[in-house]
Amino acid sequence: MEQLWKWMRFLFGSPTSQRRFHMMMYKAAVTLYVSALLVLSGQAVFADGGWASVVVFAVLFPIIFRIVNGANRRMLYGEDGRPASGLRLSVFMGLPVVVIFALVVLFDGGGTEGVTIEVGAESIDAELAALHGPQLIHAIEVSEDAAGTLTYEAAVEEGTIVLFTEQEEEAHGVVELSGEETGELTLPAGEHEVYVSSEKAEGVALTIAIPDGVDVIEEDSD
Repeated sequence: MEQLWKWMRFLFGSPTSQRRFHMMMYKAAVTLYVSALLVLSGQAVFADGGWASVVVFAVLFPIIFRIVNGANRRMLYGEDGRPASGLRLSVFMGLPVVVIFALVVLFDGGGTEGVTIEVGAESIDAELAALHGPQLIHAIEVSEDAAGTLTYEAAVEEGTIVLFTEQEEEAHGVVELSGEETGELTLPAGEHEVYVSSEKAEGVALTIAIPDGVDVIEEDSD
């Protein structure tokens, strides 16, 4: 137990005070940190990616807590060590809780992970281990005399995704997909950016066939 207490002090610094409320809040922060770290590590293992978020969270959380905890102690007791006013107490005792909550929300599965996009002569193939928010797949151009029909095959292990293209900030061919589905997108002529988006989806695989009259726009290599 003594070694565990030393480890807690090393990561998070000393508690604001030995009062029951402050100790309870201090230990709650440690519990949240360990729990979130285990969850994020598990997600990274099973999603085969996202270790950057785990490392950032593991390092940033204790640093932010120590900074806020130190400021909290100074505001509570002042430079002379005397207790502060009741208003300052009520405001700054809740400050570490707000910061902790914000960090947990910020790093709770945020970001798209494990993205692989391959562009061939006949198709665009994309795989995403985890999808959170919009993800650009590739840019294409539909010629004036082309039918502008894209055939797609999609497989989603968990959740629902939205496949669409964007042309001058206008969405086209919006379709919602889950499980295994195939279909077509009919697009007007011009340049389009192909996107997939989801609040939360895992194990996404997408193949988009490139028909005659549709060209893949090469990315700039700077």
